[in-house]
Amino acid sequence: MVKRICLGLALLASVPVWAQTSATTDTQQPSSTDTAQATDASQTPSATEAPMELPPPVTGQVYPTQVGSDVRQNYLGLGVSGSGGWDDNVLAGYTSTKTSSAIYSVSPYVFFDKKTPRTDAQFRYNPGFTFYSQASSLNESEHTASGTMMYRLTPHFVFRAQDAFQKSSNMFGTPSPALGGPVSGALPLQIEAVIAQFADRINNTATVDLGLQTSENTLIGAEGSFAELDYPSSAQTPGLYNSNSVGASGFYTHRVTSHQYLGFIYQYLEVLSYLPDSEGEAALNTFSPFYSFYLLRTKQGNLTASIQVGLQHSSFVIRNGPFEEEWDPVVSTSLGWQGPITNFAVSYTQLVSGGGGLYGLYRQASVNGMAQVKIARSWTAGVGASYVTLSNETPQYQSISGGHTIYGSASLARSIGKDTHLEAGYSRVHESYPGIPAIVANPDSNRIYGSVSYQFSRPVGR
Repeated sequence: MVKRICLGLALLASVPVWAQTSATTDTQQPSSTDTAQATDASQTPSATEAPMELPPPVTGQVYPTQVGSDVRQNYLGLGVSGSGGWDDNVLAGYTSTKTSSAIYSVSPYVFFDKKTPRTDAQFRYNPGFTFYSQASSLNESEHTASGTMMYRLTPHFVFRAQDAFQKSSNMFGTPSPALGGPVSGALPLQIEAVIAQFADRINNTATVDLGLQTSENTLIGAEGSFAELDYPSSAQTPGLYNSNSVGASGFYTHRVTSHQYLGFIYQYLEVLSYLPDSEGEAALNTFSPFYSFYLLRTKQGNLTASIQVGLQHSSFVIRNGPFEEEWDPVVSTSLGWQGPITNFAVSYTQLVSGGGGLYGLYRQASVNGMAQVKIARSWTAGVGASYVTLSNETPQYQSISGGHTIYGSASLARSIGKDTHLEAGYSRVHESYPGIPAIVANPDSNRIYGSVSYQFSRPVGR
């Protein structure tokens, strides 16, 4: 408990910056990269008169996940969703024999969204219940909550805090980037590729940001971050371990033209892995210049691209063990688009990291992508895909050489009026990590599902 309190204090004491942007309109979605703001750069006479963006590499939020015409803002919503599906391997990783099962879930939820010229607040909470027809031991209650608060103290000084919490055993409930989930232009806080399918787990990530626009073309800022992965039942996850990370970063960015930004980031990250009789500590220091540009910034759509290339010093040690360190390149690129009928994002990342259920240092290379298209007034199709490889950089500590994760999904959704939403889809996950008992046996899984949700909402702040 003392350790978590100290980590929390370190987080609050840290300070990335939030862009100095204009208020978001009711027809577009806010994001960490501000790819959805309504500002039309073509209408501004010069770069110095346009508000500055917050480039993707300096924020932990994600590119928009909806087409612009589907985004709603300034409302309070209450709803319930139910789903039914079938999975051909609900005991993936645990036995050499596949066990298929129907899966049913029901989840009420509450959502709040409120924006003003000085504030931006969002909150969502989903309790839920999931039932397995052929594996009742997996039946569970789950909780998912997320919140973001941005407050503009002055026109040039902004505070932001966000937190995301999940307690679940359903790997398809809230996808990670390794499962075709939301795409970010920032470096990950832990390894995200190793997935113990249908094992109880608790995930929590939090960031606190302060930012200052010091001149018409200069932004500086800093961030404190915390991420935790906890497996309550070690019997379900042999070969995987609890971990958390705490970190701080600072950045400087300069607007070269109205659509181009140059800058650099320094990030320190400490990742702790909790073995049964010891504790592994990884320390990561990353310095990386970046270049971001906004190819389009109009009411018809927003296109943002970024590239980050730098150098990373990483070290790892376990009590009474040898101290290992190395220097490596780090690369991260991302591209995101949000328009009235289409939306997509893709990223590539290569770096050395730790945690995520493992101990030691691992070189991670990943490609993540997602896309949505509105094929008719009330019909939307979506796809997601990920490919992640891990390579062990500290084999003297762990015999696991590495492995890979491949994920793909497709979905079709229909809206009936403003309140009812229907969706059907298919997803597949494949993992190969020799040496991890929780994953090595029969790790592939295929899932089909259908869901229906109903939401009652009312406007707020209008």
